[in-house]
Amino acid sequence: MRIRHASSLSSIRFQRSASDPHWANVVLLLGYSGVAGNTVFVDESPIGHTITTVGSFVTTLDPAKAGFGGAGSPAGDYLIVEFKAGDPFNAGTGDYTFETFVRATGDITNISIFGSGGLSGSGYHWGLRFNSGGVPVFTAGTTPFALSFVDTLSVDTWYHLAASRVSGVTYAFIDGVLKGSSSTAHTIAGTTTDATIGRLTGIPDLTGALEETRITVGVGRYTATFTPPALPFARG
Repeated sequence: MRIRHASSLSSIRFQRSASDPHWANVVLLLGYSGVAGNTVFVDESPIGHTITTVGSFVTTLDPAKAGFGGAGSPAGDYLIVEFKAGDPFNAGTGDYTFETFVRATGDITNISIFGSGGLSGSGYHWGLRFNSGGVPVFTAGTTPFALSFVDTLSVDTWYHLAASRVSGVTYAFIDGVLKGSSSTAHTIAGTTTDATIGRLTGIPDLTGALEETRITVGVGRYTATFTPPALPFARG
């Protein structure tokens, strides 16, 4: 199931954050809004990736994050963000921000959140997941580089997770609180691999819900503790 334009679904959102000064650098933005059971999802970024729904990935209003107009519920399934010429996710050695709200249910160990490729080897691109201890980890590059978010998260609880690289230093945040940083060099190189939401190759799919998944390339948005948005991200 595929769609490119957001007009019909974005009208459901009555309030959003103020305008985004880095809008031109946003390469993926998924809000997951719609009526309960919706299976059509839209990349609202300037890139406009084609999104394909696999299985029973649907919009859910329970548990939706208050004020956000519906969440994406993988229920063990996933979305495909289809490869686009030029690979907009190719951050190279430059700045970036990968972020999302996530609420896991059931087993929180060794499960996917989103990414492109597997967990290691030459096919790896980037990904956010929970490790065997239920700790979020951002991994990138072909080595791969891995940055722990340190804290074990609880099930049935909404969290905002963000990995942000600025001038060669990568920072990890939970709910806007800085949890760790690393100056280890890594490259997010170009690839022709589709990205996936709710799945990473080699580990179980996410069971839970997602809100406001946003990827920004060329800008690291966060270097110190901040307040996560109480409204959906700006669309422009």
